[in-house]
Parts: sequence; C-alpha cells; structure tokens
Amino acid sequence: MLETSLEQIGNTAIINLDARDLYDKALIAEISESLSAQEVGYAVINLEQISALSSAEWLEIMRLTDALKLIGIRSAICGVQPALAMTLVELCEGLHISAYMDVDGALNAINVD
Repeated sequence: MLETSLEQIGNTAIINLDARDLYDKALIAEISESLSAQEVGYAVINLEQISALSSAEWLEIMRLTDALKLIGIRSAICGVQPALAMTLVELCEGLHISAYMDVDGALNAINVD
C-alpha cells in the first residue's frame, strides 16, 4: 500500500492520503520510516482525496507532521477541498503549518523542479 501513497521528487516526498489512510497506524509509521531511510528533507501531505475530516483524523495528520519534524523532515499540506478549509481554519488556530492549493503550488514554494 505504501507504493500508492508515496511519491518522491528529489529530496521531497509527496504523501497522497485518503480518509482510510488516517486510520492505518501501521501505514503512517511505515511512511515515517521510509522517508527517514530515503533522506527526504521535505514532505508534502496531499489531502485532495479527503472531503471531510473529524478532529480525530486531523489529529492523525498532525501526529504525522510532528513525527516527521522529529526526524528532521519539514512538511506542508496541500489539496484542501473548499468545504474542508473552514474546518481546518478552526482546528488549526495557532498552528503553524504551511498550506498550498495543490501539489504544484507546494513544490513551487519549496523550489522543487
């Protein structure tokens, strides 16, 4: 399953999550371990397949970003659906994470060709 959830461009990983992935603790751990082994410096977490999130699901995404930060990988989210945006604004109050409209926007912001 990891092969379909993860792409790599240079030292940047694109993590394509769907709602089912957020309940798969083994997958989230496998992503962290894989990125660490590949010496990735930046991870873009693509949420375009997710149309709604509970606070528990958002917490799983934040746990992933925290785990990545602890192993030296900076992260950003992208692909947030319009209906989800307001929910995330409420959940993210005071949280500092970069967010972009889509994968291309995130890659351009971090200068990945």
